[in-house]
Amino acid sequence: MSVHIKENLGKGLSRIQSDLRPLFIAVEAFMEDMQEQFAALQADVAVTGGYIHAERDADLSSADATDLASAVAKANAIKADLNAHLSSTLYHRAGDGTNQVNTDNANAETIVAALTALANELKADYEGHRVMIQDGVHGVADTVNTVTAPNATDLASAITLLNELRVDYESHRELTDGGVHGAADTFNALAMGEASDFDSAVLLANDLKAMFEAHRVLTDSSIHGIADTAHVVTANDASVGQLGALTNLIKDRFNAHRSQTDIHYNDDTNHEITTSDAVDLASAITLLNDADNLINGHYGSAMTAVRPEITLYVET
Repeated sequence: MSVHIKENLGKGLSRIQSDLRPLFIAVEAFMEDMQEQFAALQADVAVTGGYIHAERDADLSSADATDLASAVAKANAIKADLNAHLSSTLYHRAGDGTNQVNTDNANAETIVAALTALANELKADYEGHRVMIQDGVHGVADTVNTVTAPNATDLASAITLLNELRVDYESHRELTDGGVHGAADTFNALAMGEASDFDSAVLLANDLKAMFEAHRVLTDSSIHGIADTAHVVTANDASVGQLGALTNLIKDRFNAHRSQTDIHYNDDTNHEITTSDAVDLASAITLLNDADNLINGHYGSAMTAVRPEITLYVET
């Protein structure tokens, strides 16, 4: 008997569910219509209330940048978060496809690798130049100002190498003992002092490149008997590289997004990033930290009410 009862109950419940299905569908349609009406009302309130967004976006959560590694991490995090914000229709009238930050992520290892490559080539070309006597480039080889620092493999070893190159090059260019040079090179003195961090290492490396390149071909006052054309420094100048490019693009795209046509309920006139463009690590850090605060301010200009999410499940 229990089997028959279960079968009858099952048939009865199925019949009830079938009878109520049109009602469930009607209620679901009603709820969807209510959500659309609420969204429209929310948009109207956002416009008249002077709000930028219909809803608040979560703040960026990364800590302030203080060095190369943290600056790279912060730039990449802002890029990802800002792109998600731009494309969202939860906050905007429509997704902003115009101002996506569409460049590669920054990579600290790549940036440092460019610096170490320049430092190592400077060492190799300088070492070749100082002993070059072919065709009378030098009267005799310079056996005094030898570079003893190992090749650079990271920022710390690049700083060590560049600082030694600075001392050795400065001594070499003025060396006349034994006829190394016909006269001291007083034209191509370095302007940069010792390196102690990434930015100062970049400045010193580029200064060394420029001055060495000028020195090796200098024949005025018989400084060299003939220009040294064998030891050309071909490595690119060191720089903050892709971090600077990404940081500046974040600034550019965010500023444009603030007033992008048909995106916001009201244009954002209060959160423009006016910090100078990144030209080195220090300025990139300043710009990223300022951008973080201003982007959070932009995200937060919204209604406090949130759109209800109503879902009605109807079993088939």
